[in-house]
Amino acid sequence: VGRFCPAGALNEQLCLPGTYNPNVGQGACLSCPVGFYCPNSGHVNYTDCPVGFYCPAGTSVPVACPAGTYSTKTNLKNATECTPCDVGQYCANKNLTAPTGPCAAGYFCASGASTATPSGTYPSNGPCPFGHYCLAGATAPTKCDAG
Repeated sequence: VGRFCPAGALNEQLCLPGTYNPNVGQGACLSCPVGFYCPNSGHVNYTDCPVGFYCPAGTSVPVACPAGTYSTKTNLKNATECTPCDVGQYCANKNLTAPTGPCAAGYFCASGASTATPSGTYPSNGPCPFGHYCLAGATAPTKCDAG
């Protein structure tokens, strides 16, 4: 268990990180399935991929969800399953489990913002558009009154 015996082996060998073996008498270890990771040599079973990370097949170290995203779920399989940061919020770092905070006043954060003061152009992440104002965390620019 956690080991394998290839053909012609003199001794059993430990399963490598990213693989596991729950059975005895096997000629090879199994690749860690998607959504899980196998961190150590000689792993007997796989471990749930934690929140804020995703785990492709054969993972020994979970991969952080990128800046601009977060995750509240375990067992993600790839980066596309990480949640883009909410409108009006930004996600500054990798492997977040919640947005970092509200977008700064004067800026609009569309989905997936990674900074409170983005430099793009509306309707994407960026300064509030001409003729509008944006309070901190605004989910849409507000048109300025006439005058």
